[in-house]
Amino acid sequence: MEKKIKRYVPLFEMAFPKKEVIEFVKGIQHTINTHLFKLLLFSNEKELLKKWKKEIAQRLVEIQEHKCKPNNMYLTPEQYFQYLYSWPLDVSEEKSKGDEDNFRLYVNSVIGDNKKIKSLYDDDDFPFTEFNNKIVNFYKRISSLLSRGKITKDVVKLYIDELILEK
Repeated sequence: MEKKIKRYVPLFEMAFPKKEVIEFVKGIQHTINTHLFKLLLFSNEKELLKKWKKEIAQRLVEIQEHKCKPNNMYLTPEQYFQYLYSWPLDVSEEKSKGDEDNFRLYVNSVIGDNKKIKSLYDDDDFPFTEFNNKIVNFYKRISSLLSRGKITKDVVKLYIDELILEK
């Protein structure tokens, strides 16, 4: 009589209450958003780009590892987008002038005292809309992948390269 070989089944991955998963995503989004802006602002700084890409990829993989109870499910693409793309980034036309000012303050805090970057952008012609649109497109793609458990560090780095080169 042949012995039946059992197929390897990975251990059940840890799942969390949905509220905790959402809080985890919200807790990481500021770091990811700051690094995305740095990537757009300092796109000629090769060593820094490499570091920030790695950090963003790692954070997105960590987000993907957090699944929701009771069925070990991911959030929806809309939920990931909502919690990743949030203030101060959300400066749509419905938002007030105060929100755009907050966005400017956020960008200025990312730029800090970097005279090189400050010299490239006048406050009146800073490409807020362009940067915002790039980040929206990035998060739409990433949110779709997160909701299906398809995020890998290599895919994130590829999307970041496309974000930086996007015109």
